[in-house]
Amino acid sequence: MDELGKRQTVTIGLGLLVLGAVAPAGALAADAVCKPQHWICAVSGPSGSTVECPLNVVAAEEAAPRAAGLEQVLKWDPGKATLAGFTEEYCYEGSCYDIPVPDCSGSSPDCTWQPLLYAGHTIATAPMNLANWNGAGGMILFNMGNPATPLTDAWLDGSGAVQGDHPAYLTARFTLGTDIPAQAPMHVWLSDLTVDNNANPVAFQVRDLPGGRGVVTMAGPSAPAPDLFLAPAATTLPFPDTFTEGASPPVIITLANTGDADLVVAPFEVAGDWQQFTVDVEAGNSPCGSRNPTLAPCEVCTFGVAFAPGQAGEANMTLTIPSNDPDQPAPVLSFTGNGIGIPRPDVKANGEDTYIVVDKTQTVTVTVELTSWGNTLPADWWMILGSRSFTASCDLAGEAPAWQLGVAPALQGPIADLAPLEIFKGRLRPGIYAFQFGVDLDMNGLPGPPLFGDVVYVVVTKQPL
Repeated sequence: MDELGKRQTVTIGLGLLVLGAVAPAGALAADAVCKPQHWICAVSGPSGSTVECPLNVVAAEEAAPRAAGLEQVLKWDPGKATLAGFTEEYCYEGSCYDIPVPDCSGSSPDCTWQPLLYAGHTIATAPMNLANWNGAGGMILFNMGNPATPLTDAWLDGSGAVQGDHPAYLTARFTLGTDIPAQAPMHVWLSDLTVDNNANPVAFQVRDLPGGRGVVTMAGPSAPAPDLFLAPAATTLPFPDTFTEGASPPVIITLANTGDADLVVAPFEVAGDWQQFTVDVEAGNSPCGSRNPTLAPCEVCTFGVAFAPGQAGEANMTLTIPSNDPDQPAPVLSFTGNGIGIPRPDVKANGEDTYIVVDKTQTVTVTVELTSWGNTLPADWWMILGSRSFTASCDLAGEAPAWQLGVAPALQGPIADLAPLEIFKGRLRPGIYAFQFGVDLDMNGLPGPPLFGDVVYVVVTKQPL
């Protein structure tokens, strides 16, 4: 019997019987976007909705200097959103509230912004009227009474968690003028950014924080840093059910450096059932070429992961991507899949697999056997006898196999192991016959893919052999 991994076609009886696994679709792909330097948030949503962008500032550690004064230009794409205003969080007797920050929109030129309720800082803006902030607006925050008063007393502990105060000194609110999908958000960023404490400059970075982004102040000088961007954003990626000895379409993983220093990736680390998966560094539109690429700022590379089960059952693999990204030095992707055993139908004539030659006086005995390899999916079972003049189907509904003209399933039900079963024993008139045995996984009474089967030919001669 031919191995099932090979494709063959049989044109007698069933018309066209294709043997072999059909790979399910479902490849994933994502394009990385180089984000603006010092981006502070990414917003998305339907047109007309109002979304929030927290403006966070934290100290890199408890002993690091705090941001007491801050100067910045807030920027975004004016074709996608307009600035609706700012809020600040104010807490009183254990309850916290988002309070609109009074501004100078629509007021006289001599209007001054009211100080922040929480920190007492004064705000100066340019343009003064928020209605004139068309994609950019300048802002200075300072405390006239005590220039050393921090905007917030939040700081990061050794695990990167925020401690102390809440980190948002303001929250910008944007009204979206168009639909913005989550997979291609609008970025808001800070330019011309300076931070001080009591008029002394403070070093900083803008980087990831738990649940967002923020300005991180530090004792030493600020330095360029890489920023690893991963797509898809999901950390657990399931594959469709895949036949053993086959492979799923690959998931394309995109790596990008959205920071301002080289991103050095150490070799990918795999764990778990890694033998059931493949990692292809030449996949995608911008192949990484190796498992340890180095990406310059704004550079992108791709690799693929596919599920190629060698056995039936569930499989899980983790893939760690170590790098010199200070915020996420070793993100972990998890891959899951379920291998489906390929059923192995076998049909024999007089004990032979491929074909036999007999004369019209000799008896032909045909047996079928099925090895499920753990596959229990519902299926149509086909046992077909085809010749140049007729097509017949074996019916297993009764106590013994019975043959009838036409094409119909022998039975319908879950795939299971079938011990050798005799479905035909007798003599045939001279001619060429094809006995076919197969199962298809679309249990609808019609032969169709994915269909697995086997065939044996019987050549009957007129003259005795």
